[in-house]
Amino acid sequence: NCSLSFLPILPTFTLSQAGNLSLDTPGKFMIQFIPSSSSSPYGNKTYNWKDQITLALTVEEVGLLIAKFPNEGMIEFSRQTAEDGVDKVLTIMPTEEEEEDSVEFVVDFIQNGIGGQRPVSNGREDIMVGPFQVTVTLGEIEVIKSILKTSLPHLIGWEKMMNISTEASITQTFGNKSDKYEFVGSKQQQQQQGTKSGFFSGGSSKGEFDF
Repeated sequence: NCSLSFLPILPTFTLSQAGNLSLDTPGKFMIQFIPSSSSSPYGNKTYNWKDQITLALTVEEVGLLIAKFPNEGMIEFSRQTAEDGVDKVLTIMPTEEEEEDSVEFVVDFIQNGIGGQRPVSNGREDIMVGPFQVTVTLGEIEVIKSILKTSLPHLIGWEKMMNISTEASITQTFGNKSDKYEFVGSKQQQQQQGTKSGFFSGGSSKGEFDF
């Protein structure tokens, strides 16, 4: 009864008095449930983006999801809402059909153990009531896991920090001549060689540098 969407929220950084860059706030991984509305005249579903329900996972929760998804039964994440006693709960669990490899993403608003509560909506009465549910197939599961894994270095700022450290190391090694060198090694070459070596070229000469 809805669409499932994923949105990375990138980290923020801060500068020290010495001019050093450091991580301020780690990023998060937003999971969005967009309720479906009536079909369009062309037979396609349309979605109420203004009524989307979101839940942002921390980097630790993303790691937990990667470790357990989809082979360790039910995974649950809960958030308190602005309304007293109502929790927004995301549940990820295998489908009941044993012969089918699929997983259900379900989000619901629960109060005193009872689901199907109306979410906080500024008094609106026309908003849909959960649970909101999406079934994810085996192929889609692998895509989601790959996205989660490749997003983690960005969410914790590791990729940015490594790029800065690498540039600083090159500058320290070559001094003012560092801007004359260009990294031209491809990932495919690195994989074929089984190393992380690259090629730097500059001026009339070319040399190999391992790092």
